[in-house]
Amino acid sequence: MISKDCRIENENSLFDLATGHWKSRALAFIVENKIANYLIGGPKSAFVIADEIKVNGDFLYRLMRALTTLDIFIEEKEFGVFSQTPKSQILCEDQGFMDNLTFELHDFSYLAFSNLRETIKEGKTLGPNAIGCDSVWEAIKQPSYTTLFQKAMTSYTKSSIEIILSNTNFSKFNTIVDLGGSQGVFCLEILKNNPSIGKAINFDIPLTIQSNKSLLKSRLKSYESELSRFEEIQGSFFDANTIPEADCYILKLVLHDWSDDQAVEILKAISKSMKPTSKIYIFDTILERNNEMFNRYSWMDLQMVHYVGGKERSIREWSLLSKLADFNINSIQTLPGVFRCTKGDFRNTKSLSCMWRVKSSQVLIQQIPTFSNNEGVNFLLNNIFKIKGWDVEKEKTLLLDLATGHWKSRALGFIVEYNISSFLIDGPKSAYEIADEIKVNGDFLYRLMRALSTEEIFKEESEGKFSQTPKSQILYKDEGFRDFLIYQLSDFAYSACSNLKDSIKEGKTLGPKAIGCNSFWDVVQTPSRMPLFQKAMTSYTKSSIVIILSNTNFSKFNTIVDLGGSQGIFSLEILKNNPSIGKAINFDIPLTIQSNKSLLESRLKSYESELSRFEEIQGSFFDANTIPEADCYIGMMNKLLKY
Repeated sequence: MISKDCRIENENSLFDLATGHWKSRALAFIVENKIANYLIGGPKSAFVIADEIKVNGDFLYRLMRALTTLDIFIEEKEFGVFSQTPKSQILCEDQGFMDNLTFELHDFSYLAFSNLRETIKEGKTLGPNAIGCDSVWEAIKQPSYTTLFQKAMTSYTKSSIEIILSNTNFSKFNTIVDLGGSQGVFCLEILKNNPSIGKAINFDIPLTIQSNKSLLKSRLKSYESELSRFEEIQGSFFDANTIPEADCYILKLVLHDWSDDQAVEILKAISKSMKPTSKIYIFDTILERNNEMFNRYSWMDLQMVHYVGGKERSIREWSLLSKLADFNINSIQTLPGVFRCTKGDFRNTKSLSCMWRVKSSQVLIQQIPTFSNNEGVNFLLNNIFKIKGWDVEKEKTLLLDLATGHWKSRALGFIVEYNISSFLIDGPKSAYEIADEIKVNGDFLYRLMRALSTEEIFKEESEGKFSQTPKSQILYKDEGFRDFLIYQLSDFAYSACSNLKDSIKEGKTLGPKAIGCNSFWDVVQTPSRMPLFQKAMTSYTKSSIVIILSNTNFSKFNTIVDLGGSQGIFSLEILKNNPSIGKAINFDIPLTIQSNKSLLESRLKSYESELSRFEEIQGSFFDANTIPEADCYIGMMNKLLKY
């Protein structure tokens, strides 16, 4: 039995997950329009900022007010005036972490998660299909997205350079190749810290290498003395003929982008270009429960499932991968950092297919530390945060959680839609067994449930097998709350948030436009959506009935009208608790009143003695001619707030 306080706490937590997409879209607007920068000089009015960036002042104020609940801003005593918080100070950075955050908040990322259900059902990475692309690699070829992607990858690299370089000896190599090296920062930093190295080659696809030509000026400024030993080569790490010969090959956050078969193909292609003494260094994530970044990596893995087509791997999975590619792991070492680094020693063995020669090659797996504290604004922020007792890395992690809130709401949406919690009523059960019963992909369902275990939706008992938690019990036991969640997690509710930025800019409620409707009422009055809406409204009502009835005296009235009363529960409960009342009228639009005819059987079961004093009338509360005369009119808050 879940206690009342525990239930409320868990319902609030579930609501936060269910509305994660609201928060990520709100943060996206703030980041895109650099709102935090306007507060650098001190507190400022949202209406003044709105005038400067040409958006609606009232809508911007309400968005910033909502974000104060997430500690993005502080609202001062003066109406509409906001000031900085640790999180908003971080948002003032121009590069590094902000490049990564901007990438995660991009419209493509949001829209791509709209069809997560189809990915889990079919066992295919279908996220890119939602934005008109066959793969994420096709998506990033679009000019506006390419730049964001490259900056995000450079951000990852810069954030981990110091820890990697201080824990890895590159000086013993003459030639180094960074495979998929994006903008070449890692190669240049290796050269800068290792003057004995003869050459470092940045290897990437033609589009990236061509776009890197625009970086010459910045490279001359930061790496002028290293450029004579730096080279860029275009090709594919799937094509051995394009991979140059080297003493050391680097794969940094590359293999997690690819399936096991593709990762093996990459390693085998590299092996064909290796000398007998060559080594491969792999810097990547390790997905283990005893890893403090397990939560983050589990959700990154869901992104890989749905959007990229790769996977985050456990030590067991890395071991399996190495064997498939004819490599052996000799050792694993954990490096310091916010994202703990794990270093593994792989050695290449003879290929069973004899496609390449025997060689003694080393592969170094390191689990990437994500954030660095020693450059520019980051350095200054850390000093400020330290003085004030703030933790910059914790704040960045919380910002990333907000930015990826839509991942979590879509994941929860799948679980609620398929009522996965109900399969665990009798005890722990394998995700693969559940997948067989509901006809979806077992591996993808497992990875989704594993990610949700980090939010305490489930508990993973052993690999692949899950049990209930208080939250998952609520998901199948509390029918009313579940109705509310289903509505909030619906496809149309998610899609309607996609154009939030346009609403703020124009000062118009444009969410319905994103799903082809002129208004919210057009949305919910379609036959497929109306039942969801009505059940959600009834859920709202049921959740507040006891408190309202115990604090409100309705017995002094003879006739009561509940305006916009949906399924009539509130009117019936008032009658049940007040036998002296002559009549209670449920007043709503024609579509609702007509659909309520299907409720007769359930009403007879619960309110048989009240039905003689209960009436339903259709009309509009904008039309005085349709509103019946009464002693008391009721308009609950959740109804009035819609206008």
